[in-house]
Amino acid sequence: MIDIHTHILNGVDNGCKDYNDAGKVVLKAKSEGVTAMFVTPNQRSYAGFDADTLKQKFNKFNDIFKKHEVDLYLGAEIEYSKDCLVKIFYKKLLTMNNTKYVLMDFHKSQEEYDMLEVIKDYKAHGFKIIIAHAEVYNLSIREYVKLKNAGAYIQIDAESIFKKEYKKLVEELLDERLVDFVGSNIHSSTVKYVMDKAFDFTVKKTSKDYADLIFNRNAKNLLILGK
Repeated sequence: MIDIHTHILNGVDNGCKDYNDAGKVVLKAKSEGVTAMFVTPNQRSYAGFDADTLKQKFNKFNDIFKKHEVDLYLGAEIEYSKDCLVKIFYKKLLTMNNTKYVLMDFHKSQEEYDMLEVIKDYKAHGFKIIIAHAEVYNLSIREYVKLKNAGAYIQIDAESIFKKEYKKLVEELLDERLVDFVGSNIHSSTVKYVMDKAFDFTVKKTSKDYADLIFNRNAKNLLILGK
C-alpha cells in the first residue's frame, strides 16, 4: 500500500511532535504493508513554511528514516485560496512529488469559491486536484460525480470508513467506484493507524482489484510521474 496523506513531518503543522513520534508512525505503517508514504504538511498561501524550507526539512527527515525501508515522498495538503494557482505554478506551494497533482483542502478556506469552477480552472492550467478527505463535505453522490467529471480526484481518509458520521457516505462512494485514493491523514502515533483494516474492508465491500487500485496503483502514478 501507499499512503498519500500524512502529517508526519514534525515541527511544521499540527502533526507529529518530534522524530520519535514520526518514527513510530512509519514503523506502524511498515508493519501494515505500507511501502511508501507521502509527507503532506499543511501549506497555506498566506502563512506557514515556504516550499524551500519544507524541502530542506523533508530531506533531513528522509535521511533519518531511510533505515525503516519505507520510501518517503514530499507533497503538501494545500489550504485553498484564490492565489494558490499562481503560487503552485511558480512552485511556491508544493504539488505531490513535483507532479501536476495537487492535494487540496477546501473546507478550511475562509474565501467564497465554487469548487467545481476551481477544479475546471486548475485542469485548464494543467493541474489535477485531489480533494483531500472528500467525505467531510458531505455532498450528494451526484455532486461528487460532477466534481470527478470536471477533473477532480477523490481521496478519503482510512479512518472515515469506520466513523459513524462518515461511514454511510464512504460506503456509497466505494460502491459507486468514486474513490481514487485512500490516505491515513495520520497526525500522531497516539492515533490508530488503520490502513490495513480499511484495505480489508474495501476488498470485502468492493473487490480486491478495486482496493488495490485506490490503495496502491493510483498512487504509483504519483511516483512514476514525479521528478
